[in-house]
Amino acid sequence: NPEADLTVEIGVQGGASKPVEFRLGELFAVARFGEVGLFQGVSKKSIKKLETPGKVNDLKFDKTSSLLVAATGLAGVRGEAILWDTTDGNVIQSFKGHSDAIYCVAISTDGNLVATGSYDRQIIVWDVETGTQLLRAPGMNGSTAGRIWFSPDDARLVVAYFDGHMGVWDIQTRE
Repeated sequence: NPEADLTVEIGVQGGASKPVEFRLGELFAVARFGEVGLFQGVSKKSIKKLETPGKVNDLKFDKTSSLLVAATGLAGVRGEAILWDTTDGNVIQSFKGHSDAIYCVAISTDGNLVATGSYDRQIIVWDVETGTQLLRAPGMNGSTAGRIWFSPDDARLVVAYFDGHMGVWDIQTRE
């Protein structure tokens, strides 16, 4: 499906990896320490460099590739998620509220919500317009979220935890 999100890990020196997010034939983003590079999908031409406060752990485009959100932070240090407009490179919103590194991030299909999962073992759903927390939930069995997705109708949040468990949160009922 050419409209599906695809996130891959690319190996770099020392066996480390860095997040890459792309949509076939459109844009792709590559994370480096302190920045995210935006590239044209077919030509691979560099379009923009977006600054980050350090290590980038995850990247996600919205369904139109006009928004890009990054999960940042180092373990033991507060994390931050940053949402950019990919057309001009401006920061739309910065999401701060986790007490540790943010490992995973998702953006709703309508672009109105961002979800973050952190090493602090919390899941937060944020309102993009106001930057406020709409839902804050603990990880299952005290585990840390490794990946996070919104359902196609944006009603639920699906979370894959590092300990192998999966969880589904209903955003409206907060259960």
